[in-house]
Amino acid sequence: MEIQEGKTYYFYDDRAVDDVCKAHVLSVLPHPEREDDRLIVYRWFGKNKEHWWYGVTSISQQELWADYVCKVVSKHEEPKFHICKICGNCGYFMRYVKDDGTPDHDGDCANLAMNKECNENKVDPFQPWAKDEGYSILQVDENETACGLFRVGRTRRVTRLLKASPNLYVQDSNFKPKPVR
Repeated sequence: MEIQEGKTYYFYDDRAVDDVCKAHVLSVLPHPEREDDRLIVYRWFGKNKEHWWYGVTSISQQELWADYVCKVVSKHEEPKFHICKICGNCGYFMRYVKDDGTPDHDGDCANLAMNKECNENKVDPFQPWAKDEGYSILQVDENETACGLFRVGRTRRVTRLLKASPNLYVQDSNFKPKPVR
């Protein structure tokens, strides 16, 4: 186990919630009794993040608790992205509006990673829907398994893109189309 000063690690500490804390390593010192071990001086925020708690542990002590710490940390950390099963449920999916104002079954994928792959990495991340010649936005059907990343909610960028094109995309679940004259 390689511990460096100034880095952040998850350590076992019986004073923390679930006995695991996110520790900021202040110093790594030689162990006074064992040559093959080192002491770790660290600090971590308490439950309500009101004040710092300080502690000293050894690398060998943390190695004993490594499996427990991994289980606790993985239980509390939820991944931001999941594998997309149906692209129409993806937070990047921007559904088209038909001419009569009803939602269509297909739309555009607003996922930058998927569009980069579609356009051979020619996507400017600051202007994702570039008007360059030869650039195309990835179009997907709601039942197509095209998207590589699934996001539960929409990003601000996707929301802005939807609002910028009210006649092209369905805005939200309370969508009311403008009357056609």
